[in-house]
Amino acid sequence: MLILDGNYIALRQGDSDTRKTWGGEPRNTEKADYVKQLQEKLSAVKAYSGESDGEFGPNTAKALRFFQWTAKEIGLESCSIYSFNMSPTGVYDINSYKELDKWVSHKAVVGGDLVRIKESSFSNIELGPYFKKIEHPNINDNEFVVSLALAPHLVNMNKEAKKYGIIIKLNQTLRLVNTVVSGSVVTPAKKSQHFIGHAIDCNLMDGDNWNSSATFSQGKESENAKKFIASVKAQLIRWGGDFQTLLESKDDHQ
Repeated sequence: MLILDGNYIALRQGDSDTRKTWGGEPRNTEKADYVKQLQEKLSAVKAYSGESDGEFGPNTAKALRFFQWTAKEIGLESCSIYSFNMSPTGVYDINSYKELDKWVSHKAVVGGDLVRIKESSFSNIELGPYFKKIEHPNINDNEFVVSLALAPHLVNMNKEAKKYGIIIKLNQTLRLVNTVVSGSVVTPAKKSQHFIGHAIDCNLMDGDNWNSSATFSQGKESENAKKFIASVKAQLIRWGGDFQTLLESKDDHQ
């Protein structure tokens, strides 16, 4: 934090540690890394993915505005901090400095860990005919979105599906907030895991048997589907399709 004559100097676009320009003006002080420190903090809260080079360029300003907007509109709910009510200006003023420090100290992040995955990445996982695609310009028709934490489990599920001759037909992965949720929420989760990309809704196609939720509720699932489910449950992947209390997954954020 740069303080001159008792006043905090707000960093802004155009500032540079190399040129010792802070607050829009060159300073006759010792060399420091105020901009770099800001970039590192923005990286820590997942708002900035660029290089921490000490140059306050447009990407740093954009990342700061993103953080400011998130802090104002959403707040740091996990520790009851709702103090930030400033506009997303992209200027690193004293209020932004204090708020960003709170987020860093609580290891909070402004973004999630969602990833786009191509359907072609798997041999036995496909998008179903009625797959509900997220309406976003950066998501292609042959892609689906899940949490990065779920991705390795999908690899294992694909392996087991291939072993038992099952095609996993995806109906839905990530759900939009404020949409109606139906289906089971598996203990110990208290909310739909689709909201954070930790779940998939699917059918287990075994020949002509789609092994849908109705199939399971009627006890008409195929033997291969039963074997597949048993194998993935043994890997601590919780399964809601058989309507039982299942194992707790270490990746479940509830």
